[in-house]
Amino acid sequence: MLFSIYTAIYPLDSFYKEEFEYGFKTPFPKSGNIIAKSASYPDIHGDYTSAFVAQLNSADYKKLRMKFAGDKGYSSNDSLRVLSDSYSDVSGNVKDSQLLISYYTADAHGNRFSISFYSNNMILVHRVG
Repeated sequence: MLFSIYTAIYPLDSFYKEEFEYGFKTPFPKSGNIIAKSASYPDIHGDYTSAFVAQLNSADYKKLRMKFAGDKGYSSNDSLRVLSDSYSDVSGNVKDSQLLISYYTADAHGNRFSISFYSNNMILVHRVG
């Protein structure tokens, strides 16, 4: 029971990988190593935010970046960016100067997802909703 309480407050890496797969409808890269993560506790409506930074190997990074670049279901319009405390908690692990591009999408429930690609094979994934 204590473990369940702990993971409700501090989710395991598997939670973030599942969020990635749900939001982007693609498997989390096998080489992905989550180096920073943060999530809020769900509010009374079940809404929460989450964010994580992951390091990928070059092959997985290139493959993932090509997937998003070629998919019309994602927008690279930065006006869709929404920030949260979860985002702020992890964004210090990447440098703005290394940001190459971000892609945004939303599900049918209004949950918004973004993935940002950095020049050092890192990604920052963010969920709001």
